[in-house]
Amino acid sequence: MFVDSLSFELPHKTCFKDFSATVYADDRIALIGDNGSGKTTLLKQILTHCSATPIGWMPQDFNEPEHLTVRAILNNAEQAAQDLLERLETEANYEEILEAIEQIDAFNWEVRVEKVLEEMRLTPLANRLYGQLSGGERMRLKLAKMLLRRPEVLLLDEPTNHLDQEMRSWFASFLNQWKGAAILVTHDLDLLMQWPNQIWCLEKGAVNLFSGTYSD
Repeated sequence: MFVDSLSFELPHKTCFKDFSATVYADDRIALIGDNGSGKTTLLKQILTHCSATPIGWMPQDFNEPEHLTVRAILNNAEQAAQDLLERLETEANYEEILEAIEQIDAFNWEVRVEKVLEEMRLTPLANRLYGQLSGGERMRLKLAKMLLRRPEVLLLDEPTNHLDQEMRSWFASFLNQWKGAAILVTHDLDLLMQWPNQIWCLEKGAVNLFSGTYSD
């Protein structure tokens, strides 16, 4: 994924200007900076300007209807797959639609839902209401929805906020096993010391790139 000349300026402040970088398939990038420096804005700019790449986006605040079960929420995510299959029967741009279907493996969606429930340790919670889930369980559900769309890059904004130590450890394990690229905003020192192979430091209106972990 190529990030090309991203800029964001406020009336009295430049958050970043003409930022470019190449994100490779196995990159593990920690994005750090002071509060208010523009880290979330940079993630959103990447999400908008790199739309040709399948991206999984986890904002700091994410919510689902509290009356829906875990399985119902994932079934709602399935609607995108069903829409693609219906378009395949009625629209002329066959190759474009088929490519999108193959990207999310829409033909095998139900099997993939069961698999991702198991991977995210959500199978025992499949019939639980969203309003009854803990913060860690909600995060795992959000990850499950992202993984169903088969992203190549994850953009994660403070995902370990409000998690207990057990869930932080689980999330670190998830990141270590993730096969694609990821850009992570976090203040979690344990993650920063062990996980990244790059640090993007946003300060004074510029993004400075460093190889290695935070401890390097």
